[in-house]
Amino acid sequence: MGLDITTHYQSAFYESGALINGHFLLSSGLHSDVYVDKFRIMEDPIVFNQLCFGLAHKVYELDIDYVAGPVTLGVLVAQFVAGHIRTKCLCAERCEDGFEFRRQTIQPDAKVMVVDDVGTSGRSIELVCSAVVAAGATVVAKGVLVARTGCPDDILRVVDVEANTYSPDNLPKHLMDVPVVKLGTSKI
Repeated sequence: MGLDITTHYQSAFYESGALINGHFLLSSGLHSDVYVDKFRIMEDPIVFNQLCFGLAHKVYELDIDYVAGPVTLGVLVAQFVAGHIRTKCLCAERCEDGFEFRRQTIQPDAKVMVVDDVGTSGRSIELVCSAVVAAGATVVAKGVLVARTGCPDDILRVVDVEANTYSPDNLPKHLMDVPVVKLGTSKI
């Protein structure tokens, strides 16, 4: 009996200590009682590389010219995934309307995979997709290393994490008396 590859990646993720319980304000503006600390994932390059390989494995049969990811950790995911599928990496940088490719040129009609580290609402992925389309290219796949509960179904993922989110005006009782913590830095 061979190794169950999905179980292998999930085990590596959970052993990284990346799941934290508490009351968190996410970059999406939603609240959660579970936080995925992406820096625990990337601090071990072997685990990070394994998760990126898991994502690359899902698209190895696709014809992809570039893998694009948002600054900061999304571009690291893009770099590793691009390396695994032997293509080029693009860095999407923040701008007033979302993301843009300031330092690189995408070939017209290029086929692009858009990736990120953790997906909740899929907003960062969609903003990078908009930048890809604005550059005249086509998005052929979207993926994240870790998908929280509610991450759109059209986004490929290596690990699913059950982590409910709540609007600020609809917090469950178990979070109302717990001080909120904002660990991430995104303002999207």
